[in-house]
Amino acid sequence: MNKKIVSSLLAATLLAGGTSVFAQTADATAKPQKQESTTKKTGLENALEHVKNETARQHIMDNIEKQWKATTGDSVTVTTGDSVTVTPGKEDKPKEEAKKPSVIVIKINGKIMITNQKPIIINNRTVVPLRSIFESLGAEIKWDAKKQTVYATKGNRKVMIKIGDQNAVVNGKKVKLNQKATIVNNRTMVPLRFVSEALGASVEWDAKNATVHIKTTIKTN
Repeated sequence: MNKKIVSSLLAATLLAGGTSVFAQTADATAKPQKQESTTKKTGLENALEHVKNETARQHIMDNIEKQWKATTGDSVTVTTGDSVTVTPGKEDKPKEEAKKPSVIVIKINGKIMITNQKPIIINNRTVVPLRSIFESLGAEIKWDAKKQTVYATKGNRKVMIKIGDQNAVVNGKKVKLNQKATIVNNRTMVPLRFVSEALGASVEWDAKNATVHIKTTIKTN
C-alpha cells in the first residue's frame, strides 16, 4: 500500500513540473541537428562590400584574386553585387612543347644508314655526317681540307659544299641552302635533304617514327 502511494506521488510531481519520463528518453536518443556551415569572409571581401570608389574596388578585387591563388594555387573570378562572390577556376596550364626525337633513323632504299655521328636537327633541318651520306648514296667524294670544301660526283651530277657557306654548287649552278654545312664533334655535317635531292634521290620524312626515307633512282653500293 505504501509503495502505491509513493509511486502515485512521484508521478504527480513529475507531471506538475512539466517533465515526462518518456519525453526525456526521446530527447536523449534524438540525434543532434547539424549546424549550417558558414563561410567566413576575409578582410578584403568585407572591405569590398563597403567601398564605393570604382578604382579602389578594382584594386581590392585584384588583391582578392591574388590572395586566393597564393593560398589555393587556383585562379578565381571575383564579381560583386549585393555580396561578394569568389568563383574558383582552373588555371590554364602551358602546353608542353613537342619533344624532339632523340634518335633519327635514316633509311636508304629501306636499309638503315650507319653513321659514326648520329644525325641531328639544326633549325628544323636534319644534318648528317658528310662522308656517310655521300658514300651511302653511291657518290665519289674529294675533301679539300684547306678550303674546307667537299666535291662529290655521282653519274652526271656534281655537287660542291663548303663548310659555313650558305650556298652550294650543283652542276655549276649556285644553290642556296636552308641549312649550311657545319662541324659537330669534329665531324662535318651536311643537310640531308639537299644532298639527297642534289644526287637525284627522293626524300620523305616520317615524323611519327622519326625516320627519313630516301629512295634513289640510281643503284647504290
